[in-house]
Amino acid sequence: MLLKLNGHYGFSLNKDKEISRVIDKDFLSVDYKTPVSVVPSMAMLRENDWLYDFIVVTENDKYLGIVKIKELLIKS
Repeated sequence: MLLKLNGHYGFSLNKDKEISRVIDKDFLSVDYKTPVSVVPSMAMLRENDWLYDFIVVTENDKYLGIVKIKELLIKS
């Protein structure tokens, strides 16, 4: 979603679209108990366009937050 809204015209081109057309529904989501050493491998299995997208962290299948792949690589 950030990539679609970013840039000179991103917001203007997408502001009137339904949110379901702007967001990506296929994202990497991990439980907060997933070992930090495992998540970068999971992230690298994504397609090139999504390699460095945020990773959604959940607890009991509920949104807990997001983490950047860069932060994970530093911690692992």
